[in-house]
Amino acid sequence: MRLVLFFVFVSASLHAQSFLVPYNHHLPDSRNIEIQVEFLNEFDAEKETVFLLEDAFDELYLPFYELLDFPKPSNFVLIKGRKDNEELKRGVMLSGSLDYQLAYNLYNQDQVARDIEIIRKELIGDEQVILLGYSSAAMVLQHYLSLYPQHVSRMISVNPLVFDIQKNLSFPSSGLSFSDLKLSE
Repeated sequence: MRLVLFFVFVSASLHAQSFLVPYNHHLPDSRNIEIQVEFLNEFDAEKETVFLLEDAFDELYLPFYELLDFPKPSNFVLIKGRKDNEELKRGVMLSGSLDYQLAYNLYNQDQVARDIEIIRKELIGDEQVILLGYSSAAMVLQHYLSLYPQHVSRMISVNPLVFDIQKNLSFPSSGLSFSDLKLSE
């Protein structure tokens, strides 16, 4: 069964698209960066659309969406998120070491939620979306729901990670570490 799901995922995820979103949504003249989106089944504008957000831990474990069987009546769209954008990674390391304040500002759940809204609007216009999130992605999608409730028809949170590391866990895995952070003396 897992082999079949893996094959379906690999063959379906070959269709990807990038969307332009602001580097920083809170700066009025921010330049744009690309966010990758994968279509996990054939997209049909007449069908309802389900957004999945890649969880920050998906690279460490089996991604949640690989366990799903995607029904044909819906579009399944995987938003890869900011953690994969090379320009953001370079930006937070511009000085030669990690700029924690900039990383805090650019990778937080508010930035990701606003990216999702741009993608929703460009992809399906005024239609509502269904949100499906696992772990930290579920928490980011809940933040999206708090900002744009009128654009969500339903939300499914699976095992939501309900603590808040700066309102998100969407830091990229490479090049960012918190080695200087001490939790106790």
